[in-house]
Amino acid sequence: MDYTSLLLPDVIAEAEAIAADAERTFAALSPEQLNWKPDASQWSVGQCLDHLIQTDSRIGAALDGVITDTKPSRFAERIPGLPGFFGRLMVKSLGPQVTRKMKAPAAATPAASDVPADVVIRFLANHDQTIERMRALESKHPERAIITSPFAGVVVYSALDACRIVVAHDRRHMAQAERVMGLPEFPR
Repeated sequence: MDYTSLLLPDVIAEAEAIAADAERTFAALSPEQLNWKPDASQWSVGQCLDHLIQTDSRIGAALDGVITDTKPSRFAERIPGLPGFFGRLMVKSLGPQVTRKMKAPAAATPAASDVPADVVIRFLANHDQTIERMRALESKHPERAIITSPFAGVVVYSALDACRIVVAHDRRHMAQAERVMGLPEFPR
């Protein structure tokens, strides 16, 4: 899927599919399964979901200013071409097709261990809020509304690209969690 060209209704449909897939794939996991990881350098299923809760929440908070028409304009957001460049770059670099491992920003690093057993419920609730925010953007021209990344102050992109980033990034880490579950050592 080319996440860089999705229109907002397609992004919303993908977000809804992500929620359904997450519930179907992760809801029945035990606390032991949610917290199991192959080694200290890799994330557990629970850590992947915790990371998505943190990143989606921060991006959602940035979108709230667009939704409520209270977002102040920053200089970098007004530089022609910059939001489009960063938007495409971020969607592609954070999507599921990328094979290069990236370090999560400190603000979105998951708990080191023992993710609470309710992480799937919290992910689904957070995802519902994310979808509601996306729906609220429909009348706000999200392709023209520019926001600053909550993780890197020099990175700017459209509200639509922020939504694209959310679904692409969610798919990336859900696939990561599924790979963990597919390991022979994963507790059954």
